[in-house]
Amino acid sequence: MERVPAQDNGQLHLIIQLGDKIQMAVDRLPIAQDPEDIRQAQSLPASSELYLRPMDKLIQTAGSSALPVLIQGAVGTHKGVVARRIHTKSATEGTTLMRLQCRDLTEKNWDMLLNNAASPIHATGYTVYLENVDTLPKDLQQQVGTYIEDTKMTHRHRVISSSCCDLSAEVARGQFSSRLYLQLSGFTINVPSLAQRKEDIPAFVNMMIPQYNTALAKSTVGMEPDAMELMVEFEWPLNLVQLEKVLRQMIAASSGFYITAAEVAAVLQNEMRKVSALPPAVDLSGTLEDIERRVIEQVLREENMNQSAAAKRLGIGRSTLWRKIAGSGGK
Repeated sequence: MERVPAQDNGQLHLIIQLGDKIQMAVDRLPIAQDPEDIRQAQSLPASSELYLRPMDKLIQTAGSSALPVLIQGAVGTHKGVVARRIHTKSATEGTTLMRLQCRDLTEKNWDMLLNNAASPIHATGYTVYLENVDTLPKDLQQQVGTYIEDTKMTHRHRVISSSCCDLSAEVARGQFSSRLYLQLSGFTINVPSLAQRKEDIPAFVNMMIPQYNTALAKSTVGMEPDAMELMVEFEWPLNLVQLEKVLRQMIAASSGFYITAAEVAAVLQNEMRKVSALPPAVDLSGTLEDIERRVIEQVLREENMNQSAAAKRLGIGRSTLWRKIAGSGGK
């Protein structure tokens, strides 16, 4: 394991590289005293500030508590920003935020992390952010849960985790470890999707326009009423991140002072085509064995028939996957 310290804008960054793929970025952030300091520390757009404002009290409560915090919300809802906010609310000066991307974690990398005496996870006093903890394979869920329990990790570190799905529902379905869920969910924050806050979309748009005007050297004043109506009606599957990207495209392409309904429709139709290009849903007809076979076949296709990658996504061992493939009899 290699540690590479570097300075960047007055903040200390520590890169811990495990194997060929996984990296953990450890940031020592300045302690923000007010919202303006937080914006400077995180380069957060004002629209994102507005989006997260209803959760200010929850973030404050979570930050003042020593309980592990679980942040749940769909893709694009700025869960990482919420985690950093909690960190800045609870951290003492010099406390380091260590981010571990669970999506890239493998058993090999986890073993390397644990078996290195210099690993910061063995230390005391970090804020440990387990990002996308819902993507951990089942075997790793058990290993992480065992490590947290045996080493009293939640007493040694401030632990924050995030998930793109409702972990309690995943526990009920048998897809997530009940022990790990209980260890991580001392305090839960559910970040609403943009579809749940459609009435706020005009405010988000109007707040973002001046920022993008400055960045793109444009002079857009606003949106025509019909154009704004289209924005409100759109479902925004990737939430605020998608809204920010789409509005930037619209302002860049617009030739007038007001974005028209035709300009909005053209960009949103392109977004809809991207969604429709996603892999089709799995056919749920037939027996459980039939459904399982179709799921395995689809994941294998998406992973270009790479059995190791498919097994990791499915949360099973490669030998188990091989037995299931062989047991299907080539159906």
